[in-house]
Amino acid sequence: SAVATASQLLGTRSIALAGELSGPVNWLAWSTFADPDVMAAFEKATGIKVNLISFGENAEAFAKLQQAGAKAGELYDVVQSDAYWPRIYYEKGLIEPLDLSSFSSAASLFPQFREFEPWKTEQGLLAYPNTFTPFGVLYSKERYTISPDSWEAIFDPAVSGRIAWFDAGDYMLPAAALSLGIKEPSTMSDADLQRVVDKLKKAKQHVKVMAATGAEMITAFTTGEVDVAMSPTWAFVYRAWHKSGIELGFIVPKEGTVGTIDGDSLVKGAAHAEAAKLWINFQHKPENMLKLALRTGYAGADKSAVELLKKNGKDGEKIAEINKVDTIDEWLPKMALLRPPADPSIWVEAWNEVKGA
Repeated sequence: SAVATASQLLGTRSIALAGELSGPVNWLAWSTFADPDVMAAFEKATGIKVNLISFGENAEAFAKLQQAGAKAGELYDVVQSDAYWPRIYYEKGLIEPLDLSSFSSAASLFPQFREFEPWKTEQGLLAYPNTFTPFGVLYSKERYTISPDSWEAIFDPAVSGRIAWFDAGDYMLPAAALSLGIKEPSTMSDADLQRVVDKLKKAKQHVKVMAATGAEMITAFTTGEVDVAMSPTWAFVYRAWHKSGIELGFIVPKEGTVGTIDGDSLVKGAAHAEAAKLWINFQHKPENMLKLALRTGYAGADKSAVELLKKNGKDGEKIAEINKVDTIDEWLPKMALLRPPADPSIWVEAWNEVKGA
């Protein structure tokens, strides 16, 4: 029955009435995280369909919910975001906290994520933690002969024409700010932002590839087009190795870094809230997180999934190694969460100025 299925999928605080299990679940998410097999398995188990509504950047998904206003819950049930965005959604009254004790899958989360301070409220976490990654420098171990240790590697005239950047202001502006010793990019002064823009404009002449997607970035390395790049994730090391067998390196620069932890949040007033909670729980089951890891190179925040990963041959071992899962307590406290500025349009305008140079 639907009630029995709910008990199995959600855990102790299961749905009381089968009638509450109405769908579909309208999931506003990055397509990277949408596995058709997992979505189909959920529908088979519950009779509830998951509708993927994909987006590119956090600001785009946020704008969708803001524009929907009081009707957001009619259009969307679950929204994905990362870093400080769950806090921004919450402050704008767009999402509801999740009591993780009511999710059976949450029992195997790494403790660092189950008690994740930036997303904590008295009612629960603002998002169910999914995957994590710091920003850093990606380089070819074969062609870039000196291991970089600084953000300066992606601005270096000595490797002009062999550098890749991401076509994303919320990646490149923080990287340049950190290289200039600006520790909190989201609150930098107008003068510091101008320094960042000037640095990027000057260095842009040395950039060979301005990647719009991770796939473009990886292709630039596998074809031998570039040797060093700004990378918003260490997962690209695995993806390049898995795709072409090439060995890339990834370093967290000495000037420090920012990073992201992404997760799923329940939209406030969601029309299909109970089904949405079932879906959040189901997709975060260890066996489904394992599938995500093997597809994307993100190890994820679930300890049981990581243990499955380590037993999954060379691919699993490689992902676990790249994601530094055995030393989370050492590096996670050092990774500042990426924050957008109070007015995100400031970064949009700054990045457009860089691109137009």
